[in-house]
Amino acid sequence: MARRKSKKGKTSLLAILIVAVILIVGSKVVPQESWDSAFDKSGVTDSLSSTAGMAVHFVDVGQGDCTVIESNGKFMLIDSGEADKAQAVINYLNNLGVEKLDYCIATHPHSDHMGSMAKVLSQFQAENLIMPELSEINIPTTATYEDFLLSAEENCNEIIAAEAGYTYSMGEVEIQILGPCEQDEDLNNMSVVAKVIYGESSFLITGDCSFDEEDDIMDNYYNQLDSDVLKVGHHGSSGSTSVDWLEAVEPDVAVISVGEDNSYGHPTKKVLNNLSDFDCEIYRTDEKGSIIFETDGKSIALKS
Repeated sequence: MARRKSKKGKTSLLAILIVAVILIVGSKVVPQESWDSAFDKSGVTDSLSSTAGMAVHFVDVGQGDCTVIESNGKFMLIDSGEADKAQAVINYLNNLGVEKLDYCIATHPHSDHMGSMAKVLSQFQAENLIMPELSEINIPTTATYEDFLLSAEENCNEIIAAEAGYTYSMGEVEIQILGPCEQDEDLNNMSVVAKVIYGESSFLITGDCSFDEEDDIMDNYYNQLDSDVLKVGHHGSSGSTSVDWLEAVEPDVAVISVGEDNSYGHPTKKVLNNLSDFDCEIYRTDEKGSIIFETDGKSIALKS
């Protein structure tokens, strides 16, 4: 098992970081906005089909990431989008019948991935929170990160420093942590990369993993990368999803979490062409809204 931090023993991972951030960051304002109307259009009306053992929801939070995994009454949240998407994510989880999170993964401290995490955790306490352990070369000094740390301290029973090579279980679901492998000044390359496995079906969730982290993971875990579904790194930016990476992952399906008409030009034609060259079916949240897959451990189906 990876190094785990009990609620009583989280000082080394959280308290020092909280103090450091509070000293630098002054007062903060958390935007308040309801996304009830957007949630009504999400298309999620029920939980798992009777024949499925695991569902993976790529939740449409605009230009950001949010993934929900459910299996046999257990739930995992990976990222949660910007701060103004908090109510949308809370509504989504409520609609699935979530009362608490068995696992939560904050892939890395960029606001489009964990900007709303503080509020979400205050509504759905997490038994286990997995996050990258940062150092003096990359620790953020933002109010958003401070808010997240304080909420994590209050609402998570166990804080786990993400360590590549360790595996966790959520019932019959296996969670393999493949990255980050080493410290990097670029927070994108500190993304927690997790392979989620149910039976013979697998999903690779990559945060904003970019070329350098892809190379590190391939150097260390090449034979573990093969996955049915790839959540494309960094919203399909030109600095992620190399040809070598796709050769290692060999995905049948690629999911891109991205905002409609975003100012970054995501996803790029280069990434879309790379995915097409590998005959990947491509699903985008800017085109489809929330995207849900179900699996019985043998086959994967898109939930209509």
